[in-house]
Amino acid sequence: MTLSLVSAALLVFPALVASQKPPFISPTLFQPGLSSAKCMQPKGASQAVGTPIVIADCNGNAEQKIYWENDRVRVFSNLCFTNGGNKTNGAPIKLATCSSSDSNQSWYYNFFGGNQFKHNPSGKCLDLNLGSLATNTALWDCDKTNANQVWNTGYLAGQAPAKTENGQKGTNQCGTGNSNSSMCQTAWINDVDDFCLWAPDVKGTVGDKEREVVAWCTKTGRGTRLIPNGSLTGVHFVKTKDYVQITGVGKFQSMNIPGGDSGGELDPHGPDGNGNPVGGLVYGNTFGKNLQYHEWTSFMSEKEFCFRACVGKDAQKNCQHIYDVMGCYWNMPANYNAGVFESCDADNALPMGVYGTSTWHQGTSPTPSAHPVPASSNCRKVSTVSVGPIATTSTTATTSVTTTSVTSTTTSSGPAPTGKLIKSQANTAKCFTAASNVNGAAVVVSDCNSSAGQLWTLSGAQLRVFGDKCLDVTGGVDAKGTKLQIWTCSNNNSVNQMWTINAGGDKHITWANKDKSVDVTNGVFTNGNQLQIWQRSTTTNNQLWAFA
Repeated sequence: MTLSLVSAALLVFPALVASQKPPFISPTLFQPGLSSAKCMQPKGASQAVGTPIVIADCNGNAEQKIYWENDRVRVFSNLCFTNGGNKTNGAPIKLATCSSSDSNQSWYYNFFGGNQFKHNPSGKCLDLNLGSLATNTALWDCDKTNANQVWNTGYLAGQAPAKTENGQKGTNQCGTGNSNSSMCQTAWINDVDDFCLWAPDVKGTVGDKEREVVAWCTKTGRGTRLIPNGSLTGVHFVKTKDYVQITGVGKFQSMNIPGGDSGGELDPHGPDGNGNPVGGLVYGNTFGKNLQYHEWTSFMSEKEFCFRACVGKDAQKNCQHIYDVMGCYWNMPANYNAGVFESCDADNALPMGVYGTSTWHQGTSPTPSAHPVPASSNCRKVSTVSVGPIATTSTTATTSVTTTSVTSTTTSSGPAPTGKLIKSQANTAKCFTAASNVNGAAVVVSDCNSSAGQLWTLSGAQLRVFGDKCLDVTGGVDAKGTKLQIWTCSNNNSVNQMWTINAGGDKHITWANKDKSVDVTNGVFTNGNQLQIWQRSTTTNNQLWAFA
């Protein structure tokens, strides 16, 4: 998709804008851009008129299945979203009996303008009230730069209909088998040996077939086609705070791509709001179990591939899709070497097309060079990547986890871990605990036992554990309810890992330059309850900690 096509669409069809609806077929989930583990629903799943619309953990139940009918947004059989006539900033959204004559129930979905959910009568946008993932929704002045106003639509893994967008050739109900004739258009990206690529269903160039490509995967059991063994000659997976990415090289004539094809670009948007491919869905387990990636971008050619899937407040910027003729290396500078198969942690790349305070537009001369390849670390190499079964254990979820089991991590040699316990002052038998020593492991409360995951040191403004892991705000999301994890300590003072420890015996652990502190989620001290950030408060013991 290019900007010129988007502009043309808006100029040709201005009358459609007021009733514009999401491209995915109803019913869908409505998920805040800040977290696809959260869903919009009436509070408490109530069907009472006047019930506020809130954000809750996604469950796929009836209260979260939302229908967009003309310009009405419906849940259950006859309840629609309304502002009740209140057009001021902060006006709550609530349920009303659906009425075609009530203009307060009129909405449009601005998928050409950053996925905003706009209220027609007021001209305001649906907003996460106070930027919190744990409060009511409200109207606010529209601001395309405000991540609180990004709303994505989609489906829980396994709950998508057979076709999710009009004009779709394939299916999203893929089953658990595998077939060389599969028309599955649901892809996954998890690790160096667990990912999918888009390629034609029948022989043809990627550019000609971009609306119809299907998923070819390394794992059996997802109902897709399988990447033929020997096709992949180099694979490089990286995981950053904000995205996962797979790059590499191979021989992809085995996947219906003709020799000499320089390839094409795939993304979930397209000039009409449908994706390339139409109906293409992408899921993964890195940032939460079976979470849908609403922003992703990919290039595929006869010899090279790249695929990035993004989360969080900068997802649209990190997975930009407008540079569709620039190819893999310019859009996703990374390792593309043959003969190497590796999985690494990495820093974020600089956003595509952004150079300091300037943004380059495709087609403008001169063409700038690609950004530098980001630094990577903790690389794990495998001998090759070939077809195999899905792993029986999934990656630890790092968002919206109720409880997380804690793995005792020991080493067979070397010095004993050092550091101090961080005890809750609301329950001194419970300690700050890293569930394991891998990137993305949840930080939870559990019984104090002086294990390695409970021994923390303060190094500058970083809280370290396991030597090189730091307390980290997942995705850098500045919102109440964002969960905490550990990540490789940054050498460039990443704000996600900067903390202020208040002086005195009892301490708030406050996110640097923010008014949010480490908090025991819902005040529940069950072992494995994941910690979160919340508005700093002097009236709750849930935020009081002491080094011991």
